[in-house]
Amino acid sequence: MAGRTGRARRPNGVGKDTKPATVRLSSRSWQIAEDAAEALGVTRDAYLDRLLAEERQRLDENGRPMWWTDPAPRDQEVLPLTQSA
Repeated sequence: MAGRTGRARRPNGVGKDTKPATVRLSSRSWQIAEDAAEALGVTRDAYLDRLLAEERQRLDENGRPMWWTDPAPRDQEVLPLTQSA
């Protein structure tokens, strides 16, 4: 787009231990990440990388985000179904 400033790229050597990732986000979440990255003048990937690094500080003793209130599948009790009715 004309008149739009470019986003700052990471300097050489920064992020060299990164891994490519494919994620599926809702359109709204994608747009939030795009808007935040544009406002900061960084790439969407750089924004999401920093966001997740910040989130690491808000994990409980089990490594779960404190804001996650839905039950986790691993917490579901497994019933012993060794006999059929």
